[in-house]
Amino acid sequence: MNTRIPDDKRRLDHQLKRDQYLNLFISNIKKNKNFTFTKYGDGELTCMSGGEGKNCDGHPYSEELGSALKKSMLRNAVREDVFLGDWTGWDGDSLSKYRDELLGEEIKPNYVLYEVLLNHEFAPNSDLLQLHEAIKYSTARKIFVGPERLWEVSNVLNCYYHVRVPLVDSFSEYDRILNKCLTLMKPNDIFLFSCGLPSKILIDEMLEEEKDLTCLDFGSGFDNILLDEATRQGQVPPVLMKDFYKKLLT
Repeated sequence: MNTRIPDDKRRLDHQLKRDQYLNLFISNIKKNKNFTFTKYGDGELTCMSGGEGKNCDGHPYSEELGSALKKSMLRNAVREDVFLGDWTGWDGDSLSKYRDELLGEEIKPNYVLYEVLLNHEFAPNSDLLQLHEAIKYSTARKIFVGPERLWEVSNVLNCYYHVRVPLVDSFSEYDRILNKCLTLMKPNDIFLFSCGLPSKILIDEMLEEEKDLTCLDFGSGFDNILLDEATRQGQVPPVLMKDFYKKLLT
């Protein structure tokens, strides 16, 4: 008997619980309780399934990248303190069905709204701002892994270090990025990721080395806060975000 819940119904349920999970994330940051959020969307799943071409940011797919993404998903999905963004968009159920087939019936990930760390509604999310504030004022070391154009993240969130990555095809420098992260890494650090497809692989390999970390896969979540133009369809316009975040940005 097929008891799989369709994408649209799962998405609605996740949307209703979004603030609940954001409040949990805020509480965890304030209590220095480690947890991880990452997500496997249409780009990752297309790459894993052998698709050709590039994702929306121009990151090229490859067999090597797809294999590494698949391995990371299978391991991240069974970690108790890892929350996975549940992809429920664009192609209906096709990609999420592929993902579910890979995971099998025995693996039950801690799914949350895919866009939980993104401002993709008609207005900025106040709970997400509170999460950013909690990160900024946390006594834990914060390390940002992202491109040069998001250099302000380090200042805004009081980061200890910025691991710079290529804006496009960060997988081409994967070994350097991973080695730098492993060299910097200490128990109870908070790692913030905005480096595309390889973010999920980095998180997996780092958690294999040190389980007492907080890893947050923000993806494009800082773009409409710090950049002047939207980089994703559905983002809250940057002019609104900058006004909403003006206290945090100054």
